[in-house]
Amino acid sequence: MKSYQKIILSFFYTGYLPKMPGTFGSLATLPLIYLFWNYLNAGISIIFFSALTLLSFKIVNSIKLSKKDPSWIVIDEVLGIFLGYILLISFKFSLFKLFLLFGFFRLFDIWKPFPVSTFDEMSFPEAIILDDLVAGIYAGLASSFIFYLLS
Repeated sequence: MKSYQKIILSFFYTGYLPKMPGTFGSLATLPLIYLFWNYLNAGISIIFFSALTLLSFKIVNSIKLSKKDPSWIVIDEVLGIFLGYILLISFKFSLFKLFLLFGFFRLFDIWKPFPVSTFDEMSFPEAIILDDLVAGIYAGLASSFIFYLLS
């Protein structure tokens, strides 16, 4: 595996932390989301997300994995929570909103309600990422619902 592939899949090596790499990968994404939410527009966010998703799919298809979903691969968490953020772009930023999104994302990523669980059980390489994208959609929708109720 090439070093750039390892950097991307582990999101700058956060996936190699000994405990809770998925949680730390999600946490490491929060500053990135903060920057996009406050300083860049929706179009740039969507282009960045799309490009990183396509690159991640290409990389997971090009490497040999020792198991179905290695814990050091956390780009799936990065993409999942970032997709949740994209669903919230129209809301004004607040730290409460950012951390609520994080909480919902981790909840759905760990709990794995249908169809997150269906993708999690699949064995093709893209499934590593797809289950987290669905968890991100759930997190974005749940956060939107809470924001709507509070507004």
